[in-house]
Amino acid sequence: MKPTHVELVAADVASNQRLTRNLTSLFVSFRHPKGAVTKGEVIKALVMHGGIAIISVGCHSATAPGCIDQEGRGTTMPTALDITTCAQDSDGVQCRAVATNRHDLYVYCPVDHDVTNQATWNSSDTSVGVFDRPGHLRVLGAGLVQISAKYGFLGTPAFPRWLFAVTPGAVPQQIIRWGVLVRDSLTHKAISGALVQVQPPSGPMQTGQSNSIGACDFTIVAGSVQVAIAKVGYQSVQVTLLATIDDSEQTVDLTPPP
Repeated sequence: MKPTHVELVAADVASNQRLTRNLTSLFVSFRHPKGAVTKGEVIKALVMHGGIAIISVGCHSATAPGCIDQEGRGTTMPTALDITTCAQDSDGVQCRAVATNRHDLYVYCPVDHDVTNQATWNSSDTSVGVFDRPGHLRVLGAGLVQISAKYGFLGTPAFPRWLFAVTPGAVPQQIIRWGVLVRDSLTHKAISGALVQVQPPSGPMQTGQSNSIGACDFTIVAGSVQVAIAKVGYQSVQVTLLATIDDSEQTVDLTPPP
């Protein structure tokens, strides 16, 4: 009886001498509409013919040493500009800019170049603050100011935003978009309609309600935040959370009453 297409593929894979070539044929069979077979059919035929193979579909690896893989992917050039830190000081804010490739999908040789001194720095409101030296924002008046930078063709992303509330003679306060994700502690499902109150380190208390995915977002001063959450059918919770630009959302679990 003439062997089927699947049996031929399985028999080939079972041959160690032709393993590499026939694994490639398997990948082509999965993708090609005229010769496509299902994983189940291939595995069944492999078992029947005593074949053993490791099948990986759609994955690549850097088999050769260096910064570029066998598919020609990878780079040693920076492809993004990050503002990594902005530290408050007595008369403003000192920031640091890094040109990097770490946001790329295929990174075999990470690149991080400190370009603070070479970057062009920008203030969203020059009546509130201006850059008097590379990376340093000097406060001129009270208000909100957003910091951004450019280095060659690279610019800092829109998010996260480096936004500060400043007043001459006072330490600048970083303003961030920050949220709480409310979940059921038993089912781990999102809880909508929960009342969420947050008291940031400065400024008024803010109140919100969790949405359909359990999220409730606020614009607050970064730092230690007092959070109170209540929902009918659950025990109320009061916690202290640290709100930072690097952690824009934190999860709080609510537990049903015993």
